[in-house]
Amino acid sequence: MNYAIEFKSEHHRHLFATARKRTLKHQLVIVRAGLALVKLGKQEFAVKPEQGFWIPQNCLTALTVLPHTQLERCDLSLRLKESFPSSSGYVTLTPLMSALCDKLAVTPAHSAAHNELLAVLKREITELEPSSLPNPLNEAINHWEKASKALPNEVYLALLVREAIKRQQSGVSKDAIVDALFAGNLAQCDQACEAIAGRIL
Repeated sequence: MNYAIEFKSEHHRHLFATARKRTLKHQLVIVRAGLALVKLGKQEFAVKPEQGFWIPQNCLTALTVLPHTQLERCDLSLRLKESFPSSSGYVTLTPLMSALCDKLAVTPAHSAAHNELLAVLKREITELEPSSLPNPLNEAINHWEKASKALPNEVYLALLVREAIKRQQSGVSKDAIVDALFAGNLAQCDQACEAIAGRIL
């Protein structure tokens, strides 16, 4: 069934990446642990623990979730009559919003209590004020191939493996990927992909 508002709590052991597409619903992404990257157009925004990111409907976006990341997503349908923020960006979570998400994560989906909590969260979301202030981590991520030393090693490795998988899906041979991204070191490629993505190319 297609609900007007849905809340999901997710834990990703391995790298998870979606293809870029336009959003059909409004979406609030909240990271509890780890790191997620929201791509809007050509820019990526790093969402760190206890940060939220708002993505309005009809945004061209992709989501990358790094290994061992716990996040929550709230999807809101256009059928809802409330007025939600029209611009994307980082949002400050109020103590009430954090408490609501904690409770929603352990409340049976679509129960009466779950729906009551969602109604309050929905009202809180209408008051969010997204902003997209530049920060050094975002700059480094958007130029990761040239700024590897500016990134934590685990973030750089995740971006490297993501690029390797993307090239493989585009039809590039494994040998060419190993040469271009791992300096010809097949063992290093397999080890990185196994650790980050849970599989080798």
